[in-house]
Amino acid sequence: METLVGRTAFVTGGASGIGLGIAKALAQNGVAVTITGTKPERLDAAAAEIALLGARARTACFDITDRDAFEAAADDAEAEFGKVDILCNNAGRGFLGSIVESTPSQWEWALASNVMGIVNGLHTFVPRMRRRDGEKHIMATSSAGGLFAASVGGIYTTTKMAVVGMMEALRAEVAADSIGVSVFCPHFVRTNIREHALHAPGFVGEPIAEAEPEPATGMDPLEAGAYVVDGIRNNRLYILSHPEIASVLEERHNGIMAALSEATPEASRVEAEAPTLSFDVYSEPARGGASAPDPSVSLSTVTG
Repeated sequence: METLVGRTAFVTGGASGIGLGIAKALAQNGVAVTITGTKPERLDAAAAEIALLGARARTACFDITDRDAFEAAADDAEAEFGKVDILCNNAGRGFLGSIVESTPSQWEWALASNVMGIVNGLHTFVPRMRRRDGEKHIMATSSAGGLFAASVGGIYTTTKMAVVGMMEALRAEVAADSIGVSVFCPHFVRTNIREHALHAPGFVGEPIAEAEPEPATGMDPLEAGAYVVDGIRNNRLYILSHPEIASVLEERHNGIMAALSEATPEASRVEAEAPTLSFDVYSEPARGGASAPDPSVSLSTVTG
């Protein structure tokens, strides 16, 4: 999808953080955007910022865990913009709960947004996209935590790894429909994602420094958004913005490969299993990793 001018996008969680960065980066490239969220005042402020970039912007206030509300918001977006070419399933909840110590209700709360919220977006928009000709694109925001586990945040890691697998499988499912698919796996970005923990069922603790953003050393959300736009343009399956995670990715890969049995499997078993061991999305020609976005193109006129 190299040509973005004149296209339309639907960005969940677009009122702040990475979602707003994505929406602004798309707007700078001539894309009309619908941004969603649950706080009307934040949505209105974000839409005003996007409008300053010369792009059409509209808002939809709803919770992505509400499937019917998702459908209604899609209807409204199509009524105003005519179609949606790009779906950015970005919204999610940050909750660093323990695998064992978290309650079932906390698990359900995180899964409802981080996994089923994305499913709701796919069930809403994929059928609509399939009915139209031309290029379309779907991306979902996972996390670096979707590629490797950390010593804390077992619930978060579980949900974000699910998103990576979901988007890998989806890419194969919709390739024939001219729908590109990407998954964004950023490391630290300056967002307000930590405030979500304040609303987790049974949350007890300090208010996380008034829900302060990720550390000041985190990436600017606008830079993150520019990486996403590059990924959409080039239909990259994986959008990786933080090269500093390379060493831990290599460690995980090496650990998996080292664990493989060295025994020679029976030929009949190899033949029977062969169809399940070839997945086109892994064997596509390499598109190369994203380089740092050109500030003169993506960031110069944008204020966060």
